[in-house]
Amino acid sequence: MNDVQRELTRKEWSAIKKLVESSCANYCREHGCLKLNDTCYMFGKCCTGSYCKYFKAAVLPLDPALEVALIGGGDTQPCANCGKC
Repeated sequence: MNDVQRELTRKEWSAIKKLVESSCANYCREHGCLKLNDTCYMFGKCCTGSYCKYFKAAVLPLDPALEVALIGGGDTQPCANCGKC
């Protein structure tokens, strides 16, 4: 997992916005984030780091390249005991 925070690139921010608008079950164009009853938390992001839990678990995996860029994942080693990551 990538713990180093950095600024999002314009391309990453655009990809996040596109994912939220097209694939987030909690997002409504008219009302924003239905869960928060406010604007989408992810639209205000300027740095990598903490993400909306639903976005991270259910929406971000839809764009594997963005997922790797934002939270890593390609450098994990399987557990020596069970073989899982």
